[in-house]
Amino acid sequence: MNLIKTYWLFFGSLTVGLLIWVLAYMLLPLEAVQPIKTKTILFIVSCYIAIIAGFVMFNFKTITNQRITYNTQKVVKLLLIIIVVSFALRWYDLFVNRNLSFANDLKFNRFLNDDNFKQNQVLLIVASVLKSLYFFPFVICIRANLKRPKFYIIASYVVLFFPLLEAILKGTRKPFFEIFLIIVFTLIAYQKPKINFKRISITVIAVVILMSISMLILLKRENYSENFDDTFYKSLLESRYNEILKPTDAAINYFETTNHSQLTKLYVMSGLHTGQYITHGAFEFNHIIDIDSLSIGYGMYNYSIIPKFFNKISLSSIPIANLSPRKYVYLTQFGSYYIDFRWFSLVLLFLFGVFQKYIYQKSFQSVIYSPILMYFLIINVFLMILSYTRGAGIYVLFGFLFLLFLLKIFEKKLHEESISS
Repeated sequence: MNLIKTYWLFFGSLTVGLLIWVLAYMLLPLEAVQPIKTKTILFIVSCYIAIIAGFVMFNFKTITNQRITYNTQKVVKLLLIIIVVSFALRWYDLFVNRNLSFANDLKFNRFLNDDNFKQNQVLLIVASVLKSLYFFPFVICIRANLKRPKFYIIASYVVLFFPLLEAILKGTRKPFFEIFLIIVFTLIAYQKPKINFKRISITVIAVVILMSISMLILLKRENYSENFDDTFYKSLLESRYNEILKPTDAAINYFETTNHSQLTKLYVMSGLHTGQYITHGAFEFNHIIDIDSLSIGYGMYNYSIIPKFFNKISLSSIPIANLSPRKYVYLTQFGSYYIDFRWFSLVLLFLFGVFQKYIYQKSFQSVIYSPILMYFLIINVFLMILSYTRGAGIYVLFGFLFLLFLLKIFEKKLHEESISS
């Protein structure tokens, strides 16, 4: 119990992720096309056990028992410079090099984003990686209870929402939920607010707003007509999700009847669609787990972003293929690892648990590790939903390593004191 009490954020994030998945599946009118397989359950349970075992079995207190205090203001200033410059370069790349525009159709913007990429733009690629640090100043300010200078505090809050510009430009919903979770986890972890009716109400309102934004982005991205007739709902009920996890007959009948207001139908559809988004990955994984022709990725499915980087700067020409039989769907973290490593995934997830323990204990030592700890908590929540480290999700880890490198270089200027704890 002492272990759970000390590391409640780690165990809490795993529990919250599972509860979100279970509640979404149990409460929403959804049914699986294929029954869940014993092998699927065994693999997922084994993966959770591997992560927890790695976290519990290792202790790094002997190498993290020295408290390091950085000049928080200077660190935040350094981060803000990196983030603002990175986003400025990223926006230049999007609007000037790739010709994206808010006046364009979202699908066309996505096409331009891929089609107009220019090779050998190393600086712009690096900027894409470093902009992933956008939430670091916010977390550090909250953790360190930084009050002054006000400019840095305000700037830290502003850059937290920088990713939303590109999300709106390309019709991406993930950043909205990511920022929401970062705010919630950071406040819970470092301010420990008391639960009351007001805070519960604010959270519920925020979730409803997020669901509304998610649906609006989907409607705009898919060019659905403003005339929400039977064809509109039928098209949503025949989306890719429904091939594996479909609404019940009662849910379908609800949208076919005319005695419900359009606003009510839209919010019910938003809730249903969000539920499918949360839960379908496990059933997608269940669908592919016994496919004999399923190729082994050896890391190319989850971490294709690395060879893509070397391809983009013309240092390699490694062929990149999407090895998932279902292509553009989520498979949970576990499904993604299964494609790449099969049952060897348990070893890697065990090491992931070990690494989380190291970061957790380092966060006791230094405020610098708090943001990456928050990121790991988000990964834990999304384990049953999607592979958060697939694609650009790994950028945060590279950005964090770059930050540690800079702190080492400017150690004398940024480091205040080192005292034994």
